[in-house]
Amino acid sequence: MSNLEIVGLPETTNESPIDLVIKIAKFAEALRKSKGISTRDLGLSGPAQRFFVNEHLTPENKQLLSAAKSRAKEKAYKYIWVRNCNIFLRKNEVSPVVTIGSKRDLQKIT
Repeated sequence: MSNLEIVGLPETTNESPIDLVIKIAKFAEALRKSKGISTRDLGLSGPAQRFFVNEHLTPENKQLLSAAKSRAKEKAYKYIWVRNCNIFLRKNEVSPVVTIGSKRDLQKIT
């Protein structure tokens, strides 16, 4: 639960992964609120490119998330997110949150 996955961050020569993680960590909870950051926010050269920091999921949960995203798209859900390795969906700003913990729960997405 304490592993993170950084997606979309370009590799550069002479980069220090530890320094990058420290820079990203300074954004902490603000990352969720801002819906991601870009390479420009970290002071990296080149064109600004968005990247994302996600919770590292087990292969089973990755498959479940993928299936939930697919079904949510079919049913016009607006929000899907993962927190503490749990998958959550919400159709719109005022609808109740749906929790997906197993394949059986995918039937909740209506």
